[in-house]
Amino acid sequence: MLAFIGSQSLLSPALGQSAETIEIPRTIGGQTVTLKPTVHWPSGTGPFGAVLVVNSSAGKDDPFLKATHPVMNERGIATIYLDTFTPRGIKNTIRDQSQVSSTAMILDALQILEVVRKNPKIKADKVAIQGQSKGGIAALHAATQQWHLWFGQSFRPFDASIAFAPTCELQFKEPELVSPLMSFLGEKDDTTLAAPCVALFDRMKTAGQKVQYEVVPGAIHSWSTYGYSRSQTGFTARKCAKNPLYYTKDAFIDSRTGSKVALSDVYKICGEEGYFYGGPADKRSYILSKSADWLKSMGW
Repeated sequence: MLAFIGSQSLLSPALGQSAETIEIPRTIGGQTVTLKPTVHWPSGTGPFGAVLVVNSSAGKDDPFLKATHPVMNERGIATIYLDTFTPRGIKNTIRDQSQVSSTAMILDALQILEVVRKNPKIKADKVAIQGQSKGGIAALHAATQQWHLWFGQSFRPFDASIAFAPTCELQFKEPELVSPLMSFLGEKDDTTLAAPCVALFDRMKTAGQKVQYEVVPGAIHSWSTYGYSRSQTGFTARKCAKNPLYYTKDAFIDSRTGSKVALSDVYKICGEEGYFYGGPADKRSYILSKSADWLKSMGW
């Protein structure tokens, strides 16, 4: 059941309406979480390609939940913002990533996807997912066949994924993609390091996977190349950058020893606190523009 906020339904939006919010209940463990995505429409009549933007660890304060639609709408791409934390009563997960799992975020996004594919103003085969950091992990996993075999078999995947600064210190051992993947990585990002993603994506490209990536010179995790600060707190998994942990359905495998690692032991093995943050985010518009170009090249 869908409850629409405002006068227009997502399934029949008025021409010229720039944005609208809908309510989509989702039952999780016997409790109902009401998702409230907001759709920003380009000018024109459509149908439009679309991108669903899922939040980072910053929750509703993720800058990409405000900065994406001006770039995408200008290119004729509808933008759907999804805050997966607020409906659960969570402000952010910066200090505790276990509060909301990436799997829960993907399942939220896939439920929204089922709705927007029915919209006559949206191209049903041209809906992408985009995310930064924790949202980037969600975007990366949403493109991965193994994740769908474990958790998402009842859902049709997104048609493309855009992952900004995902964590590759934790990864699938031999990932196969269900849709094309684009990723942007910060050269000086010390929160989610570029190197393990580069190694992973190069391995995937060698295997014939449809993956592209770019390492942005000088950029830290917030996409700033200057004027940033140092935080002494905040979780990273960078101690596993050279020796990643491989996902299993309910734990991890140590890539060095082949031994099983419990979820509760990940921080002990991989965790390290402190990273660069803030600044003017002078490369944010660049990666959004390049992402829009990539989508348009595939028919969005």
